[in-house]
Amino acid sequence: MTRFSALIVTLGLSLFITSEGLCKDGQEAWHFTPADVNALHSKPADFTLSYADDLLQFGELRLPKGPGPFPVAIIIHRGCWLSKFASLQNAAALADALRDSGVAS
Repeated sequence: MTRFSALIVTLGLSLFITSEGLCKDGQEAWHFTPADVNALHSKPADFTLSYADDLLQFGELRLPKGPGPFPVAIIIHRGCWLSKFASLQNAAALADALRDSGVAS
């Protein structure tokens, strides 16, 4: 199993295990909150690319180390980081984990 496959399986199992159907009677399911995700470690993007004039219109590129070619994952954050629910860090931790697993994001 590749590192990327292992990451996907781990994420899938994590979602499955925390589903409400597996909780004991009287227990609530635990889910990540935006604050939990914002606390996850991530490194800065390798490149930041503007696609329009507004300062909020940009993309980030993270490239794995090595010669490539690499699979690519596109993570669309959709801008909820402008509200009380999340920040840019919500997508950065996932993008960084993908880069560390050999996937450009």
